[in-house]
Amino acid sequence: MDFSDLREEVEQRARKYLVPGAQLVIDRPGETVSIAVGTAEYGTGREVTGESRFPVGSVTKAFTATLAMQLVADGELALDLPLTEYLPELTGSGHDNFAGVTLRRLLSHTAGIVCDHEQSVRGSRSLRGLAAACRELEPLHPPGRFFSYSNIGYGLIGCLIEKTSRENWWDLIEEFTLGPLGVDPAWVVDPRAGRPAPGIVSGHTVGSGRDEVRPVDVRIPAVWAPAGALALSAEDVVELARGHYRTSRHGLLGPSETAEMHNAVDGAEPFGFADGWGLGFALFDSGSSRWIGHEGTTGGSTCNLRVEPASDMAVVLTTNATSGQMLWDDIVPVLRERGLDVGSYSPRRPSSSIPAGSVDCLGEYRNGELFWTLTRQGAGLILTDETGARDEVALCDGLLLRADKGGVVGRLLRDGKTGEITYGQVEGRLFRRRHIVGKDR
Repeated sequence: MDFSDLREEVEQRARKYLVPGAQLVIDRPGETVSIAVGTAEYGTGREVTGESRFPVGSVTKAFTATLAMQLVADGELALDLPLTEYLPELTGSGHDNFAGVTLRRLLSHTAGIVCDHEQSVRGSRSLRGLAAACRELEPLHPPGRFFSYSNIGYGLIGCLIEKTSRENWWDLIEEFTLGPLGVDPAWVVDPRAGRPAPGIVSGHTVGSGRDEVRPVDVRIPAVWAPAGALALSAEDVVELARGHYRTSRHGLLGPSETAEMHNAVDGAEPFGFADGWGLGFALFDSGSSRWIGHEGTTGGSTCNLRVEPASDMAVVLTTNATSGQMLWDDIVPVLRERGLDVGSYSPRRPSSSIPAGSVDCLGEYRNGELFWTLTRQGAGLILTDETGARDEVALCDGLLLRADKGGVVGRLLRDGKTGEITYGQVEGRLFRRRHIVGKDR
């Protein structure tokens, strides 16, 4: 594999997508390639180095999942015990909203919990109070039936970890997971008083022109910390990958716990996200093997993690721009040309469209605070999300929704008994059909 010109390839694509700064690390037996390009904040000239810490967003979930599995290995937690056995605060609502929810289902996003919910965030200032704030949440679906990505689910994992260990999540993950990896983290949010705050690379929103590259503060509520609070270098993230290698010397997990994390969970079909899901990791297929990993996005940064445990290889990209995902999508083919067949998700290609009027699908689809609507426009459909963004979409075989500008944006799901369309799935999130705004004729 020849990576001699890789810096130039990364710099070229960073300029193309207006990404101020990025890190790319490739780790494989006998070689580690580490590239840092650009600036930590647009217009300042402050260079990105290999030690610069980027908010890694949801890649934090892979660290939280690893900590949870460490506690499973120690006998402190059980994967299939009802969550209410650990968190009785979830009961008492008069409903069995959390019946059947387990740690396994939280880790695999099959618990039926909405992605985000402002009322739960406002109702709790700490992880320990999150369970009581969530107990009235109506489930999206019966636990184990579908996959639906959930930040709140990982907040509850953090709450579970704190309740069981009687220590805060920040201290625990530093001591048991990050410490053995040799990683000294920074945090987007850290409620511990008097803690030093190492510098974090600035995030950026990116518009269509150079004058629209703007620094932004990356902020999240404390109750979402287990889902997205870490700020790390790409080399730090590679240390987690090494903890999941076949020949790992970190000793974080035994073979049984590692296999649980890396193998697909039944019922976890993350359409629009990945080819499968384990306990804390997305699963991505390549032409030759299966990779595990995670994507991370915040309001101004991105992180992409890929690990091939069987070959002791990992690839990590961090960027400080909302357009960083485009850089990743463009650099993966470059790596493949050089012999590194990185796993990535390829959405299903619909074979043909079907008349929109032949399917009763109009209405509002909701997941917590998130929602979108399908309405009729002429012979076609319009998908409008909660921001007001509109897409013309075509209904295709398999009830796939294809945007007229290209690409599948989601799918519709029927109830197995009634045949009625009851859900839509977009970007790995399930949306329950709530309000019928019109009937197809």
